[in-house]
Amino acid sequence: MRLAGKKVIVTGANRSIGKAIALLFAKEGAELVISYRSDKKGAKEIIDHIQKAGGNANALYADFSTHEGVEQFYRECLSILGYVDVLVNNAGGYNTLGFFELTTRDFEQLL
Repeated sequence: MRLAGKKVIVTGANRSIGKAIALLFAKEGAELVISYRSDKKGAKEIIDHIQKAGGNANALYADFSTHEGVEQFYRECLSILGYVDVLVNNAGGYNTLGFFELTTRDFEQLL
């Protein structure tokens, strides 16, 4: 339990690499908030798994494609955790357009 007492956010942790990261942090004793955007069921399964193992975790919906979505997620995380020790920016997206075909909005969504 090397991370007991640490407060951790893992974005995009409802599946794949983010899921593995969140489970490892929980195994090491961290208190977690994970984000999901399209897979609430997957996020709930991870939270249930962590809680059944004695861990402390919450899942929040987040849309990081807008500044407002990022700010809302951050406020909700602080209301749950109080402060943050570790942030894992795992959430990501992609666009199949070529770089010079992207609109400003497309580019902002990628960031």
